[in-house]
Amino acid sequence: MSAKPRIIVFDGESTDGDIMTMEEFLRLGSDLDLDTFEEGFVENPDEDHALIIFTTGSTGPPKPVVHTSKSVHYLMMMNE
Repeated sequence: MSAKPRIIVFDGESTDGDIMTMEEFLRLGSDLDLDTFEEGFVENPDEDHALIIFTTGSTGPPKPVVHTSKSVHYLMMMNE
């Protein structure tokens, strides 16, 4: 499984090939079985950056929060 970095927008429209809406993102995994999903985490080292979320900036400018493959995997397992 190869992954291409993408920008996912919660509000708005996708205007280029590297930007997708949340709905488009969720459709990507709609037919993925759990074994295939977990294989993706095995292929990626635990400390690879998997997700960058920007804070709302309530106490200053928005700041990036980096999640690793390992932290995303644990979050997914906690929410099963």
